[in-house]
Amino acid sequence: MGRRPRGSRVLGPYPDRDGFRYQIIDGSARTWKNCRPGCTEEEAREEVEGARQGVTIPEGITVEDGFEKYLEHMASIVLSPDTVGWERNALKPLVAAFGTLPVSDLSYRHMDSFLGARSHCAMATRRSNWLAMVRACSWLAKRGMTGRNVAAAYQKRREDRLDPLPWKTQKGKALMKRGKPQLRSVSEANRYLDAALALPTPEGRVAAALPLLTGLASGEIRHLRAGDVDLDDGPGRIWIRGDEAAGMLNPDWDVKTASRQDTLEIPPELRSDLGELVHGLEPTEYIFKGTVQYFQAGGKRPKTDAAHCKGWLQDIVHTVCLVAGVRNVPPHGLRGVHGTLRHVLLKESAAQIGEALRHADKGVTAKGHYIGAPEDRPVLKLVKGGKG
Repeated sequence: MGRRPRGSRVLGPYPDRDGFRYQIIDGSARTWKNCRPGCTEEEAREEVEGARQGVTIPEGITVEDGFEKYLEHMASIVLSPDTVGWERNALKPLVAAFGTLPVSDLSYRHMDSFLGARSHCAMATRRSNWLAMVRACSWLAKRGMTGRNVAAAYQKRREDRLDPLPWKTQKGKALMKRGKPQLRSVSEANRYLDAALALPTPEGRVAAALPLLTGLASGEIRHLRAGDVDLDDGPGRIWIRGDEAAGMLNPDWDVKTASRQDTLEIPPELRSDLGELVHGLEPTEYIFKGTVQYFQAGGKRPKTDAAHCKGWLQDIVHTVCLVAGVRNVPPHGLRGVHGTLRHVLLKESAAQIGEALRHADKGVTAKGHYIGAPEDRPVLKLVKGGKG
């Protein structure tokens, strides 16, 4: 059985013995065309771009529609819903800004806008989000929804103009090796915590405050089960036990740190909210259950039995940062803030902080990526008259 036609599009240019050529695909028909003899690669690209303008591209498909179809395709081939959730969150800035735009009108300026919307993120995050955009644009082009892979063409254009993407510059390569951005001071941490505890729901308050107060990783928070919360042990305890270590084979478990058996005291600010969240749940049920995911704002979002995706917690933390008027940091950045505050307020060593964060390398990772506070240096004081 032949392949189903996937729309009309133009591919190329491709180098040939006599110069360059390109291919026009119209449904199931494929036609090769030669570019003008003796033309340069840049001229060939311009000729192919002109050919694309004359090719019929499906009408009525918006950016939101196109990306939603891409995510549906991802869900059909990827086992973990968390992967699809991450991809959705990576693409969200473009969909939020240009969701009603015809997908065939995507251009370089939209790629500029997408990168600008992620400029506050860590360099590694910006790069991974961009790769998600390249994958999505490639899928759209192959299905005939756009005339070309806009993201890949945009990247090539910047490279040709000696304006590489941020993570490909010398400064960007150095930033790729650093940890996630953190709040800049104890004052910012206090403002963030105040805003987190002022959220209207127990779910939001607990999710936003836990990474700062306890150093829990995003995956640990999202995969907390009702049985992991013990409110009868004095101030209360949270049990950290990876699903694999607990004998629960769970494909959604996505926490990578090796040493995952630990207990933490429940912060007094969150004891009441945690009690409300676990009330009536079976011990194996997730505290933070996922919802049906889609781009549209508003509407009902029914609960599922699965844990929330990463984007859910990222959105909560982002909202709190905006309300608090502090630096926008990711959830993992708050885990770093927790490590930094242990260094600043409790005077703990890197090894002690690494142990508190459940690392298995005796503080090596904590020192390089989680402790963001510089050493305090006293100011030099000089006394008049040369006596000091």
